[in-house]
Amino acid sequence: MNPSQTLNSSQEHADTLELRALSPVRGRFARALVGNSSEVRWLTVGFHTLAPSQQLCEHLGQKLDLYFQGYFHTPTTCLRISLDADQRVRGLHIACILIEIIKNPRNQRERCIDDLVEAIYDKHLIPAAQRDDAFTNSLRQATFALLGILSMMYVPVLKPNMSQFEMTLAPDDNVRRQDIDQAGRPIQAFLASFGARVPRLETRQAESTTIIHLQASILNYASLSLNIVGRKISILWVDIMALHLDFDENRRRLRIFRFPSFCATQYVAPDCSALFDSILDNYEVNEQTSRDHNRQFLREILLSYRILFGQNKAARRRFNRVERQHGAIAANFGSRLGGDLKDDPFLLQLCGTRSAIEEIIPDGTLHDRAVYTRDQFPLLFDRLAKVQNFVTSHLKATTRDLWRDTSNRAEWIAFWMLLLIGILSVLASIVQIAL
Repeated sequence: MNPSQTLNSSQEHADTLELRALSPVRGRFARALVGNSSEVRWLTVGFHTLAPSQQLCEHLGQKLDLYFQGYFHTPTTCLRISLDADQRVRGLHIACILIEIIKNPRNQRERCIDDLVEAIYDKHLIPAAQRDDAFTNSLRQATFALLGILSMMYVPVLKPNMSQFEMTLAPDDNVRRQDIDQAGRPIQAFLASFGARVPRLETRQAESTTIIHLQASILNYASLSLNIVGRKISILWVDIMALHLDFDENRRRLRIFRFPSFCATQYVAPDCSALFDSILDNYEVNEQTSRDHNRQFLREILLSYRILFGQNKAARRRFNRVERQHGAIAANFGSRLGGDLKDDPFLLQLCGTRSAIEEIIPDGTLHDRAVYTRDQFPLLFDRLAKVQNFVTSHLKATTRDLWRDTSNRAEWIAFWMLLLIGILSVLASIVQIAL
């Protein structure tokens, strides 16, 4: 059964938030992100939670606002978009234009940024006389920025050099550049040359060679955050999906994508309607294989929240107490985006409740497990294996560490049982000697 059909049927008795409550441009933007009106209604319900789409759309709207002067001011003045609207609304307008062009089947398959610019020209009947190099480059830059914002795979720089495409994969990353004439390359190859790509099946890291299974008992947040010398791992919440589960051993810092509602909406979208697929297809041999590959990536991201947080009581408690209650998730972004951001409610449900993922996304393809093989987790296995290898390679230094670390439950029980038996044997010997 199609995942979207399962989800839509499961929401029949849920309270819905009507799209008419949104402003027209915001409603158009929400539809463009996830497809038809029924899907948008499902998204605003948000898997029986408080409308994760509102936080997601607000986050993307704030990003468009932040980048408006650098990328969108010139295009919106020439594309017959009302100048009476505030710049965020105008940013949403141009985003909707590009999304609708990207998702048009006639514009798919081996397209490039210049193809999208040409489609924008044609859609808005821009005369040839106005299509000078300066305006074309401004549209190229706007398209490049929107591809990053809407795919959530990279960060355009705030003040671009109009002769180059410039981006980063993280706030602390070096700026990566490509000449503006690269706008003629296929989008997928172009973005891959920056490093903004879905992980490939053939990727293998040396750290994972000794890891056969991913174990939720080791990888849960309660285990990772134990205050053991040289081992305690902190969480850094990011809004770039390509960085999800990126682990910095030196800093003992694990990056986690903070908008699972984006992954979920793209994961359950019917064939040919997911924006993520429309931007990042053609990595594989053919269109269907590419979409299956992208969907597997989204699936593994969704499951990873359960491995790290949702499946373990202590991990859920720590998430709710440390990450959620202290506002650590949204706090990283409020000052940078110039607003007071809220956490994605779907993140709170995946990580902070005991509900199994089969109940949260009842599409029949997602299941909580205690152990995962590489076949079940082919794209992100190496990233999690690197974390697991790091945790297991650090010996417990004190008796307190041994008591607190229950990541290997069987080993923990065996150790303490043997210790207890040993103590009882010693006591029995002492009693015998005394008598």
